[in-house]
Amino acid sequence: MKMVNLNGDLKKQNEYLDQLLRAPKTTSILHQGSPEELEITGYVRSKWKTFFTWIGITLTLGILRLVLYWYPHWLLLATHSPSALEQAEKLLVRQNFQGNHTIYYVKTINTLDWTYF
Repeated sequence: MKMVNLNGDLKKQNEYLDQLLRAPKTTSILHQGSPEELEITGYVRSKWKTFFTWIGITLTLGILRLVLYWYPHWLLLATHSPSALEQAEKLLVRQNFQGNHTIYYVKTINTLDWTYF
C-alpha cells in the first residue's frame, strides 16, 4: 500500500478515503512508523470456507473449534475472505507494538437501518 501525504487538503483526504473504502481487498495502516501501528483489513463470510471449516471441526470432534476459540483471528481467516472495507462484515485489526508484539482484534460491523427509527 502506498503512503499519501494529505496534510491540509480536505478534498484530497475525502477522495482518498472514498477510494480506500471501495478498493477490493484493502488494508488500511494507521499511525505508520509510530510505535503503535494499526493495520485494518475487511472480511466477508465465505460459505465454502465456513462449510469446510465446520467439516474439519466435526472430524476433529470439536478440538479444532477449541483452537479457533483461543485464536479468533484464525477462525476469521478460516471462514471469511478479504473484501473492501465498504462491504466488510468483520474487521481484523492488527496492532503492532514496535515490531516486538502483535495483538489481533476481530470486530463485527453493525449496520444501522434508519427506516426503523
